[in-house]
Amino acid sequence: MLFLWTIACAPRIEPRDTPEPPELFEMAENFANPKGTLDAENASELTNWMLGDGGIAVMGVALIFQSVFPSVFSELENGLNQDDGEGAGDGTGFGDLPIDGDGWLRMTLPCGGESIDASNMVLNSLFSTEGLDPRLWGAAEQCQWPDLQLGLDAEIGFLIPSDSSMIDGTVWDGEDGKWFSFDGNMDVFDYQIENSLQLMLDSEDQVGILWETGDTRFIIEVPVFDPENLDVQLENLEELSNLSIGVTTEEGKWECVLVTGNCTTPSGATFSW
Repeated sequence: MLFLWTIACAPRIEPRDTPEPPELFEMAENFANPKGTLDAENASELTNWMLGDGGIAVMGVALIFQSVFPSVFSELENGLNQDDGEGAGDGTGFGDLPIDGDGWLRMTLPCGGESIDASNMVLNSLFSTEGLDPRLWGAAEQCQWPDLQLGLDAEIGFLIPSDSSMIDGTVWDGEDGKWFSFDGNMDVFDYQIENSLQLMLDSEDQVGILWETGDTRFIIEVPVFDPENLDVQLENLEELSNLSIGVTTEEGKWECVLVTGNCTTPSGATFSW
């Protein structure tokens, strides 16, 4: 697989200004700070959303977290470890590389299509001698993964504090998890969404979506789907509404079955709409 990468402080490369990361830390902190409470109006709105953009996003992000992003990190590690000297390709840690100082890197990865110029994923990251910053951000341009029936054409950002030994674990001191944001187009099987969404995969493999409407901010939690069965799931998005879905508000976590219009509140009471 073709892998192009550049370290900004390398010799004979014209220095550039350090790029500014998007607010990925702030995004992650929002997942820990829901606002508002569930009522009949926003519960109905949430149900409709999960039968559309929300449901498609959950399935697409399951594929990204489980299949796409592991290959991205594998290629990053392989690229950084390509060296003519001793230790090349043997899993050298970031701190063992001949890097002295702080800087940033930009990597360009192929993501389907006939040419890397027409279909690529460009990600930026900061680094120090301690390792990579856990924030990676950039853009996916006309990316297609035919075997996954997944397409992405969007600005993207990842916060992945513990996905690799190359990550500097001192940069992020929040809760465990992985976060992903995208602003653009996502195609999953025969469905397409154009939206700006923020999502999380927690330590128990639950997908969380940050859902905001008006002055409320909820975290919608659903189990990760098996990618091999996603084609079956996507034939009918209403299957999502049959699941028990967690809705975390400022009062705590509600357990809801959207298709029946019923929730169990954090105090154990029944709420219907």
